[in-house]
Amino acid sequence: MDLRPLLAPRSIAVVGANDKAGSYADAVLRNLAAAGFEGPVWGVNPKRSEVHGRECVPTVAELPEPVDAVVIAIPAAGVPAVVHEAGERGCGGAIVLSAGFGEVESGRAYEDELRRAAAEHSLPVCGPNGNGIVAVHVGAAAWGDRLAPLEPGGVAMVTQSGNVGVNALGSRRGMRWHTVVSTGNETVCNTADWLGALADLDGVRSVALFCENDGDGAALAEALAACAERGIGVAVLKVGASEAGQRAASAHTGSLAGDQRVFRALIEEAGGACAEDFHDLLELAKALAEPRARQAKDGGLAVLTCSGGDSGVAGDEATRL
Repeated sequence: MDLRPLLAPRSIAVVGANDKAGSYADAVLRNLAAAGFEGPVWGVNPKRSEVHGRECVPTVAELPEPVDAVVIAIPAAGVPAVVHEAGERGCGGAIVLSAGFGEVESGRAYEDELRRAAAEHSLPVCGPNGNGIVAVHVGAAAWGDRLAPLEPGGVAMVTQSGNVGVNALGSRRGMRWHTVVSTGNETVCNTADWLGALADLDGVRSVALFCENDGDGAALAEALAACAERGIGVAVLKVGASEAGQRAASAHTGSLAGDQRVFRALIEEAGGACAEDFHDLLELAKALAEPRARQAKDGGLAVLTCSGGDSGVAGDEATRL
């Protein structure tokens, strides 16, 4: 599947478009306007003719033209039909913000229907049960939470947790983002798919991965290899090292965590860097985005600081590691 229409869309439709404060669709439309997205944006809502000054049509089938990204923010029961309609219309892909799928027993049938609809049209889907995609490099902020202004840069993120993405985008760490993808349940496209696609985008210098399941090990290794070949650093944080963490991941996105030692070995063998916690993940990704940070091949460490206290802490931490 070609994920570029979702990672760098030229046109967008928002299904369930409304101006109700706090709703996903309202946030997406406001974010697109604030980010200065220059392409066409349509709303899809049979009860509205316009929302936030954007023209609305009753259905995806009635869009004036096929769009690159169909953002879906309606109850789970209606999502598979919209995915099918987007495929029929020739759209590039779908971003499903809606929850209520495989992460809960009552939604598993909806997730199966969504998967079949996407497969019928080879339609890439981000989600469901995610926060969307922020393509900062093209001003396409198809994101279900309100965003502060973002300065574009070279750091990308792929996260199964939408809130991890929210926290990353809101962090005050001097991060300059290229793209942030909240993959949710990964019903159609998984972490390896997104990582491989990001490796092909201009301007990506590092990627932070937040994983709740092991995914497809072979595909992930191939995507990591593609990043290594292009000089893109990859930092990885995997949850599920404890029984409690595994239970939380399963309840959140329906993910099943495997052997943490095997996963870590795969990441490191394929050239990735394993993070210990969320803060470590962001700082690793920020450092790896600097080309000079990846030049040393034969080990060795230098610490440059104006502080004797910092030097002592750095020496202790280096020895511990």
